[in-house]
Amino acid sequence: MELGELKVFVTVATEHSFSRAAIKLCRTQPAVSQAVRRLEEDLGELLFDRSTKFVRLTQAGDALLPEAIRLLQMADEAVATVRRLSERDRAVLRIGGDEPDAHSLLPALSTFLLQQPHLSVEFRRVPDLDVLAEVGAGTIDIGITTRERVPAPLFSVPVPVVSTGFCVLLPKSHPFASWRELPMTILHSDRLVTLAGMPLPEAVAMSATDDSAPPTGLFVVMPGLDSLKHAVANGLGIGIVPRAAVSSLTPAGLVAIPLPAGRAASARTLVYRDTDGQRTAVEDFVEVLQCAGEDRASQNAPIAMRAAR
Repeated sequence: MELGELKVFVTVATEHSFSRAAIKLCRTQPAVSQAVRRLEEDLGELLFDRSTKFVRLTQAGDALLPEAIRLLQMADEAVATVRRLSERDRAVLRIGGDEPDAHSLLPALSTFLLQQPHLSVEFRRVPDLDVLAEVGAGTIDIGITTRERVPAPLFSVPVPVVSTGFCVLLPKSHPFASWRELPMTILHSDRLVTLAGMPLPEAVAMSATDDSAPPTGLFVVMPGLDSLKHAVANGLGIGIVPRAAVSSLTPAGLVAIPLPAGRAASARTLVYRDTDGQRTAVEDFVEVLQCAGEDRASQNAPIAMRAAR
């Protein structure tokens, strides 16, 4: 007795017809009849009464039907279990946010992937305004946003961005291009070319309320590092970038000059969906992020991690 023969038997029984069963199974009617006949020979019993216009189950067939259905369901469940295990090995954690958000998560991702060697990570560029909708719709598993609060049923973990410092990107022809370090006042002297979603030094955020600062407040916000570089090269303003990105951002004709170390002006919030108590890669990543936050807090770093709804 084979599972394929049981499937044919159940289909004939539910369709009450060999011809309709053949259509549903995408097989020929003789093939369906032969499969049923082989099953009957294995069991030593007739399963269908073929003397009537409509196919009817015999007493033996009536007894076999619920057991056959149960066996087929068990087989499907076994296949699904194996597939889930296989898919977990090839699972992809989908994260959405702006390019600076990817930089802020790199330390946690490094630790996370050591624990999850079979997991892939895909970071998608998602505008800040669309992050909550994308997470809610399930198109991404985790979102990074500047919003401090998110609506239920989404969950969030605050992720303050600890800045490693900034550099100003200038054309080599700029009057300050030869300086070894620039004062923060440089940020008030010209239009700033920044990255979408990138936290800025406090000096920039405070300039609007600082009476001593020139009332410029003009920005050119670019979507990525490469476009920022070209904007500066084309004279749109002076660029401001994280120091960690300097090595990939200093082409011919431009120089990167550090600013005094300062704290980022804004933080980030990691957003994810409720997993109904199931342990997923999302929950594992959140745990890694929280542990990283606790480690930093123990070292008196300005970061506090806690899960919040």
